[in-house]
Amino acid sequence: MTFPIISILVPTRNRPNNVLRFLNSVFDTATFKDQIEVLFYVDEDDNTFPTDFKHSDKVSVIRGKRIWISLAWNLLYVKSKGDILMYAGDDVIFETPGWDEKVKNAFKSFPDSLGLVYGNDGGWYSGKLAINGFIHRRWANVLGYFAYPARLSALDLWIHECASFINRVIYLEDVMIRHVHYRQGTADANFDNTYQEAYEKSVKWGILETYNSLARERRIDKIMLSRSIGRKIPIEPNYLLGHCIQLISKLIRKENLGQDKVLTFSNRQIFERFLRKSLRRNQNILKMLK
Repeated sequence: MTFPIISILVPTRNRPNNVLRFLNSVFDTATFKDQIEVLFYVDEDDNTFPTDFKHSDKVSVIRGKRIWISLAWNLLYVKSKGDILMYAGDDVIFETPGWDEKVKNAFKSFPDSLGLVYGNDGGWYSGKLAINGFIHRRWANVLGYFAYPARLSALDLWIHECASFINRVIYLEDVMIRHVHYRQGTADANFDNTYQEAYEKSVKWGILETYNSLARERRIDKIMLSRSIGRKIPIEPNYLLGHCIQLISKLIRKENLGQDKVLTFSNRQIFERFLRKSLRRNQNILKMLK
């Protein structure tokens, strides 16, 4: 058996027709079918997953408890074998013949394989956001995970933001990987129970609020990726104080101040930490005087 080069990771729930449509499109349009594997995470209470489909020898099904989708992606990543990893939903259709060859060729543009490649989703986000994208296994190895383990981690936003930070994004406009989603207005996208539950959770818990609250975690990822490709951390206005502290620490040779950690705090966070330490110091002085 040929070792897979591309691993497609797909959490799915109660969508047997989507699964079959997805698999048929993947292998009907791929040039090197024997170099692709598809891994599905299926909830153990989901009895709708199909058992009869083509290319079953290239498909793995991992069943387990119903968990956050980010955890499902991480489990699929652990089980995968390919060098190139795709995060995908079951609501996409591969339409461009030879998409796999085009994706592999795109990764050759990255000297160290660290970057993001994504195709045309045929909708609002085309060329703007990698709704379904490809990263190299080395990306996950650098960060220590595939998807940040959060209840609502918005994996597509997360990876695209980090890849843009290191200037490693390739958009393949001629590779159509159509996103058949109800928000796209496509006639064959039904607002089913899976969409309904995802929508209710995003409204109830606030997907953007969760995403924004994890800004420092993304900042750490950006720095780790930048260091891995030998790129100097660009100075951003919101992190200016951290850069100043790091520069001063090098001048006075205070290594404990110059750690990359200081670059992960925004100006406001550094000011608040400084203020808290000053207040504690003054309180201790007052106690000593008493």
